[in-house]
Amino acid sequence: MKYGFIGCGNMGGAVARAVCKGAGAGDVLLANRTPAKAQALAEELGCACGTNEQVASICDFIFLG
Repeated sequence: MKYGFIGCGNMGGAVARAVCKGAGAGDVLLANRTPAKAQALAEELGCACGTNEQVASICDFIFLG
């Protein structure tokens, strides 16, 4: 299963951290209005970042924050 996050603010970031711990960072894709914010969180968690369109097309579950 792939988990996607559109929005990496306080709430999205907290849920993304929990999902990375539970499901593994390799199954998480992050996107944010400000790409640098998604990139910074992705580097911290060891997961990938992309665009909203990539999250919508690739992921099985999508969290909107």
